[in-house]
Amino acid sequence: MHVSVGKSKEHTASESMDRDDSVEPKVDVEGRRTEVQRSLRMGGLLYVVGLVGFGFGSDLPVVDLLFLPALLFLLPALAVAQLPLVENEEVERIPAYLGSAAGILVLGLASAALGLRLAGPAELGLLLPPGGVLLSWSVGLSAAGIGIMWVFHRVEVSRGTAGSKILRQLMPRTGRERAAFAGLSFAAGTGEEVAYRGYVIVALVATGLSPVLAAVGSSVAFGYLHAYQGRIGVVRTGLLGFILAVSFLATGSLWPAMIAHVTIDLVGGLVLGPRWMEVGTESA
Repeated sequence: MHVSVGKSKEHTASESMDRDDSVEPKVDVEGRRTEVQRSLRMGGLLYVVGLVGFGFGSDLPVVDLLFLPALLFLLPALAVAQLPLVENEEVERIPAYLGSAAGILVLGLASAALGLRLAGPAELGLLLPPGGVLLSWSVGLSAAGIGIMWVFHRVEVSRGTAGSKILRQLMPRTGRERAAFAGLSFAAGTGEEVAYRGYVIVALVATGLSPVLAAVGSSVAFGYLHAYQGRIGVVRTGLLGFILAVSFLATGSLWPAMIAHVTIDLVGGLVLGPRWMEVGTESA
C-alpha cells in the first residue's frame, strides 16, 4: 500500500539546541532540496512526455489524457520526492494511516468514475467472477504474495537490513494503530486495485498498448509509488503488482486481486512485518 509520510513530529526546542546547526545541517538541507527538485522535475517531464505520447494515435478523452500520466508518473515522482523530507523525521503513524486511506479512496473513486465512463463495469473488472474462480485466485494470490514477501525478507536479511527506516517507523505498535492500519489495508486493497490494476491497464490498452505491456507499465508505477519501502521494497511491490495484474487479465475481475491485496497488507503489517523488523508493541 502507498502511505503518505509527510506528517511528522516537530522537534522540540531542547532537541534543536542540542544539534550543531553550523555547517553540516546546511549542506544536508541543500542536498535534500536538490533531491526533491530533481524528482519533481523528472516527474513533470515524464508527465508531459506521457501526455503527448498518449495524445497521439489514441482517442482517449481529454480528462483521461490528463489523469492517466498523473497516475503513471506524477504520483510516483511525488512518492520519491517526499523521502528526503521525512527520512530523518519521526512519523506520526495514525495521521499517516488516515491521511493515506482518505487519499487512496479518493483516487480509487476518481479512477472508477473515469474507468466506467471509458469502458464499463465489466471491462474495469468490477463484476464478481464465479465463486470457484474467486476463491481459488484469491487464495493463490494471497499465498504467492506472502511468499514473495518472505523471499525478499530473506534477501534483506542476507544484506544485513530489515526494511527501510521509514517502513520500520510505519509499522503499528499499539491497538489503536493496528486498528487504523487495518482500515488503511482495506482502503489500499480496493482503491489501489481500481486505480492501478483496473483503470490504468484499461486506459493503456485503449491507447493501443498490449495488455501485458499495460500490466508491466502499471506495475512499475505501482512499485515507485511505494518508494518509502526502499529500493528492495520498490522491486517487491512492483512484482506483487504485476502478479495482481496478471490475475485481472486472466479472470477479467479485480475482486481476487482486491481480496489478496487486503490480505497481504494485513498479514504484512500486523503479523510478519513487526516480527521481521523486530518492532516492539505498546499497550496504549
